[in-house]
Amino acid sequence: MTHLLGLALRRSSHILGVRTLVTTKMSRAKNLDGVWPVMLTPFKPITSTDNQPQVDYEALDALTDWYISCGVNGLFSICLSSEMFHLSNEERFQIAKRVCDRAKKRIPVVVGATYEGGVKKQIDFINSIKDFASAAVFITNQICEMDETDEVWLKNAQAIVDATGDIPLGVYETPYPEIRLLTPMIVDWMVSTNRFIYYKCNHSDRGKMTEIIETVNDTPQTQLGFYTGQSMLFKSALAAGANGYSGISLNFFPWLCVWMNNHRDDPRVEKVHNFLLLTDPLQKLKYPTCCKLYLQKYHDLPFHPVSRYNPSKLSETEEWSLGSLNEAMKELCSELDISPVSYPKE
Repeated sequence: MTHLLGLALRRSSHILGVRTLVTTKMSRAKNLDGVWPVMLTPFKPITSTDNQPQVDYEALDALTDWYISCGVNGLFSICLSSEMFHLSNEERFQIAKRVCDRAKKRIPVVVGATYEGGVKKQIDFINSIKDFASAAVFITNQICEMDETDEVWLKNAQAIVDATGDIPLGVYETPYPEIRLLTPMIVDWMVSTNRFIYYKCNHSDRGKMTEIIETVNDTPQTQLGFYTGQSMLFKSALAAGANGYSGISLNFFPWLCVWMNNHRDDPRVEKVHNFLLLTDPLQKLKYPTCCKLYLQKYHDLPFHPVSRYNPSKLSETEEWSLGSLNEAMKELCSELDISPVSYPKE
């Protein structure tokens, strides 16, 4: 396998704005540390003239502003929380461009970019977003068939890398419909290309996750940032030297995740982490509908609890549970002396 550009000594700048390739492990981690929400897609309620809910772009603007006001470090647009497999390629493009335009380079936005249609169409999509996306993210279970080998995966991935210029890249181990976890061989390849800046890892095994973090951190010149998508491993990932977190808790209470990432050595991290663990099952209840309702009801986001992926409505008891979740969250915020962020009402 030919490694793109042979990049052990390459230095370059990318469209993240102030990002440049760094040369020490410490400075690399400092530049990339943070929390990256997996963005929701707001939809309008279905009407008699539509066969499915339509994207609410004005609500998407509000959501983008709200994430940024919460202090997050970057955004991941067009992911599973965005209902990526229930969007057309044109919708994916329009949503990604809208988010990037709205963010106005205040923070970087990486974009999920490899979907159905094979390598040629994946290359075309990446090239269509390269002028505005901070990075194009490979969806690991879409690069080849699930029963095909790592060699096939790498062959297809290298073809994409070779045909997409110098746009920074990322990788996302999406759990649906079937997760494809990266092997050490693929992680080594990613690091060697020096094109990858974002790795959302969904390993649920703490030991394997730690090995990957060590592999990344043992390569000082890499610009690859490692972010766990698992709430249960958030604290362990930070302790092992991960760059941060990119999971669904950021869609409910990003300020808690920001605080936890920025106070890694504070003993109260344990309490925040326990809260995330205890509330994780409720966060996943009829997700993402439950999250959209929560944000609408308790944080004044101007959108509807409408989903293409999971159109189920919450029961009255389930809605009460969201209220209890919100009260527990406010109690914890009070102890930490931080304030939840609501979208400003007009």
